[in-house]
Order: sequence, then structure tokens, then C-alpha cells
Amino acid sequence: MLHANPDEHPFALYNKDTSRLPLRGCPFATMQAENEQGSLLPKSFDEEKSIAVRRNITRPRTKEYAIVVLLTSMIWMTVSFGYGTAQMTNGFSKARSFRKLDCGNSTVEAKDLGCIFDPLAFLWVPAACYDTETTELYKETVDWSAYDAPGGTVKKPKGRKLSLEEMGMSAGKTFYWTSGIDHVYHCAYMWQRMHKMCSKGQCQQTDGNSRNLLHTQHCSNSMIKAALGDPEKQQEVGVQTLAGFSECFIRTR
Repeated sequence: MLHANPDEHPFALYNKDTSRLPLRGCPFATMQAENEQGSLLPKSFDEEKSIAVRRNITRPRTKEYAIVVLLTSMIWMTVSFGYGTAQMTNGFSKARSFRKLDCGNSTVEAKDLGCIFDPLAFLWVPAACYDTETTELYKETVDWSAYDAPGGTVKKPKGRKLSLEEMGMSAGKTFYWTSGIDHVYHCAYMWQRMHKMCSKGQCQQTDGNSRNLLHTQHCSNSMIKAALGDPEKQQEVGVQTLAGFSECFIRTR
């Protein structure tokens, strides 16, 4: 049983250095590059302009509009999420308690514990915290196929397409690859999930990636890169992913 203690708060990681937190079930190569290079966000207009010149990026007005919409959405989601987190933090002063659920460290343990593999989060998630609604919406919207090797495109991949069962069984052991556009949709629906759960006062009752600030930073960088990049390249299969195992927290009072 987890009691009202700041060190036991499911969101205590937001008050700590998240750079050392392990990020499980997340596109691997992209995360490595971001950890080494820092944020992809330009520090100033001049810097953004110089980056655009160096990369020979041509940004029509439609692309600039898309970026403005994306950044505005990110700001509002961050504000809303911060408000929801603050509301939940205030609730801890009223002696609320939480019970931690986890999926172990292997597919055998995850199955024994009744966990479900979530292709949206790339994680085995405790059944009580599995958000079926958002995952099904994601699956209906985008080709969420995963492959056992990189290369090619969504329409003509070089690798073999994996079943949902194979994706889950690879957790913690072997990589699989998805397309760039699937990664963008992954980030978008993960944010929808986070906002939905926090608006209900249930931020802690969701998968570990949704609650991880480092994952949100990674996703915002990835979506900005996609908005500035070539749409055709988003169809390429090249996002390396290692699925993992999640914990979550159920309110008991």
C-alpha cells in the first residue's frame, strides 16, 4: 500500500532529474540521439533561421501553420496536465492511498500477473490500467504494423510484419521497427490518453510512458522534426523500438 508521502507520490519523478530515468518501451535510436544532443527546440528565431538555412529546409505557409498549431496544442496540453497533476498532488494531503501494480520484468511474469500488451504504449500494462478506448482509436486510425527488420516503406517493407502476439513477446528482448508516421500517431494518442486520464483525476492510473516527462519531451521533439521534414520519409520503416513492462497506481481511498 502506498500512503500519502511525497517520496511515494507516483509523480515524484516530475520533481527530480528525469535525465537518469530509464525509458522502457520507447523508440530507441531516437531517444539515444536526443539524450546526446539535447532538445531539438531552437533557442531563438535567429537560431531557427540558421538551422533552416543549413539544412536547406523550405517551409511553405501550410507547414508553418501546422507547426504553430502543434506548438499551441503542446502548450495547452502541458498547462492542462500541470493543473491536473497539481490537483492530484493537493489530494495527497487528504490522506489518499494508492496501490502499486506492476507487470514484472518478463513476458512470463507479465502474463502471470494478468497484464495486457498495449501496442500504443509499447508496454505490458496491468489490466486495471489498460486504456482500451485510446488504443483502439489509435489502431483504427493508422497502420500500426511492426516489422522484424528496418528498411522499405509501409507499402513495401523489407522486414516481416509481426503479429500483436509477437510484438508483445519481444518485450525486453529484441527490437522491432515501425514507420515514422506510426511514431507520430503514437505520440499524438499518448498525449490524448494522458489528458483524458488526468482530467478524471487518474493521472497515475495509466501506463508508465504516459506519466514519464522524458517520454513527453521525446515525443514533442519527434513531432516537430516530422512537421519540418519530408512527408515521404515518414512512410519509411526505420523507428527502432524495444517494448517493455509498466507499473501503475490504483487509488484505494
